[in-house]
Amino acid sequence: MKPIAFCLLAILSFSVTISPGAQAAQREAAGQSGYNLVLFPLKVIADWGEGYSRQTELSAVEGVANTVQNDVLLNLKYAYLKIRNTADTVLLKDAVGSKNINVWRQTSLLSNFSPNWNRVKSVGSEIDADIAVLIRIRKDEDSLVVIYLYDYRKGKIYSKTSKGVYWGSMATGVQKIAEALLQDFYDNQ
Repeated sequence: MKPIAFCLLAILSFSVTISPGAQAAQREAAGQSGYNLVLFPLKVIADWGEGYSRQTELSAVEGVANTVQNDVLLNLKYAYLKIRNTADTVLLKDAVGSKNINVWRQTSLLSNFSPNWNRVKSVGSEIDADIAVLIRIRKDEDSLVVIYLYDYRKGKIYSKTSKGVYWGSMATGVQKIAEALLQDFYDNQ
């Protein structure tokens, strides 16, 4: 009789949720006040229908939430929709009233959507935010994710673009891009 070898692979995955109050205490203990973020509506363009666009959007927002959760210097203070584990986040439309929070524009039929920086600045002037986060996603054969950060304190724009972020890995892909972009931001403070 031949011996048979078995291999058992166990993968453990867990996350630690830190309450916003505990995050603030960590920031204070580190002697840093941290940064309040505002997440504007995402622009998702997908050839495969509205349901696919919505799922892509929610996955990207999850990536932003994970980034904030893992960085003690960040506080997601305002967002255009409610996000898991962010009970203290204020809905952006409630904070700015009737002001239009759609910050995406297309200057011509063939151009890409781009941020309307005047509107981003205008909304930011009415809230207590240090950084604006804007994300544009094009889902097709050549998927494209562009993340913009606007530093309200310095008036500086940071951006990173990545191709090949696929639907199944959208949250992780957005998180990695956002973390790299935030490192650029931190390096310039």
